Formats: sequence, structure tokens, C-alpha cells
Amino acid sequence: MKYLFSLVHGTIRRSTSACGIALAAATFLIGCREEKRAGVTAPLVEAGGSLYVAKLIEWQAAGVRPLAEVRDRIAHKLREQQRVASEGRFYAEQNADLNLATNQAALEAVPLRAPAVAKAPGTPPSLPSN
Repeated sequence: MKYLFSLVHGTIRRSTSACGIALAAATFLIGCREEKRAGVTAPLVEAGGSLYVAKLIEWQAAGVRPLAEVRDRIAHKLREQQRVASEGRFYAEQNADLNLATNQAALEAVPLRAPAVAKAPGTPPSLPSN
């Protein structure tokens, strides 16, 4: 099932935060009710020092999305998977004939420098006089 909820400060997204989990539980309670009509509200949720009220705006039964709606997303995901696989093969081929070793003791003996601090902008130097 697909639920659309209106919140004062945004929309519910998948989250592992205490606030997201509490809101998901409250909205689940709305979905369990027999009456799934617009305007039904979930119990008050307190999370992260704030109070939230979830209100059902629209209820749609779960279903399969049309291919036209998801075609671009699927194509993008497939291209990304092919790119990652191709990149992995490339690096594997490049490293196949290499015999690399790290001298850990020498690496740890190199002193670390403090990061350079940028000077605050001030007045530029004066021009030379003729």
C-alpha cells in the first residue's frame, strides 16, 4: 500500500532515526485501520524533542507501476551497474601483472605536516613608488 502523509515540517522518507521510526510506526497504525479515508490522523508522536502529527492525505492500493513510469530508472540502474563492473574489470586488468608491496614502517616514519592556514584577506601591499 502507498500512503501519502502531510507533516508540518516535511514528508516521511525511509529513515533509521528515532523520529523516522516513530513516524513510520504511527503511520502504520493509520494503514491498519478499516477506514482508510483522507483526513484520518495518527496518534501524536514525540521524537527528537518535537511533536508530530501524521495525517492521511490519500490512500492507494499497492500495485505494479507501469513500465513507462519506471523505464528510465531501470535503464539508469543497469547502466550504473555496467559502469561499476567495467571499472572493476579495468582495475583488475591493470593490477594483474603488478607486484606491489607497501613498506609500512617507512610510511609510518614520515612525519605529518600541520595543514596550511590560509591568511585572512587584508589590504594588498602598496605599489612601489617611482
